[in-house]
Amino acid sequence: MTKVAPSRADAACGVTTTGADADSYSPTGMHAHPFEAFVPVVRQTAQFCGMIWPDPIIVHGAHRLAAAELAGEDARYRARLAALLEGDAPAVEGERRA
Repeated sequence: MTKVAPSRADAACGVTTTGADADSYSPTGMHAHPFEAFVPVVRQTAQFCGMIWPDPIIVHGAHRLAAAELAGEDARYRARLAALLEGDAPAVEGERRA
């Protein structure tokens, strides 16, 4: 099978919100795994399709955030989309809300 070489225009944009806080995604939390443990299948699918996979944006406990915190997450998401539209797929480690 031929693998497609990714271009900056071919990037997946993983964005998710969770109802649980970040501690729930730990070995002792209710999900028993860090959120990153649930990402590999989606990442592999994107890479198989020749897409760049920047770190996903994860917002834990989104329904409990204050308006100012939501506005900050909105700004981060808009910045990511703008970068992708400009062909600059950010691959920034640790761009997650704790």
